[in-house]
Amino acid sequence: YATLKGHLLAGEERVAVIWRTGLNNEVDLEIISYSRAAPSLMGKIIWPLIGRMQMQFFLAEMEHLAVSW
Repeated sequence: YATLKGHLLAGEERVAVIWRTGLNNEVDLEIISYSRAAPSLMGKIIWPLIGRMQMQFFLAEMEHLAVSW
C-alpha cells in the first residue's frame, strides 16, 4: 500500500512471498516498509505515538514469523 496526498502519514509497504518448489519446497518472505509524518502540522503532532505503535506491531510481526518458521 502507499498513503495518499492529504493523509496524516507518508509511507509505503510491500510484501512479497516467493514459493520455491524443488528439493526443499522453501518459501521466501520479503517485507519492505517505511513510514514517517506527513508535512502537515497534525501529522507531526501524532507521529511520535503512531511511530511507536507501528514499531511495536512490526516487532510482534517479526517475532510471530520467527516462531512460525
